[in-house]
Amino acid sequence: MYCALLGDKSPETVNNVLSVLSMLLKQAVEWGVLDKLPCSIRMVRVACTDAAFHDFEAFERLLKATLTIDPPSYLIELLGGEAGLRAGEIVALKWADVDLERRQNIWETVRHTLRGPG
Repeated sequence: MYCALLGDKSPETVNNVLSVLSMLLKQAVEWGVLDKLPCSIRMVRVACTDAAFHDFEAFERLLKATLTIDPPSYLIELLGGEAGLRAGEIVALKWADVDLERRQNIWETVRHTLRGPG
């Protein structure tokens, strides 16, 4: 029944579900709810794709547009485009991650991420 529900989902989404199932089963064994894992779970093969990038002119236009919206939008674009942070890293960023005294690159200090929906 559940396989039919995942049939139209992307391989990444299916793998997210399988990952949660795997963790739940392993935790059940650790807690003694199950004596052993009832099955092995194999992830679905995911095709490798190239990441899409903006060219420099498009990025500059995007920065100018975000300046007209508000400063936080501009900051988000800078953190993503210049520092290379992912969305989850930007959202999880804390002041403790920024070292202004040593002027350390932000991507060397980010240690936290929030994972979004699969």
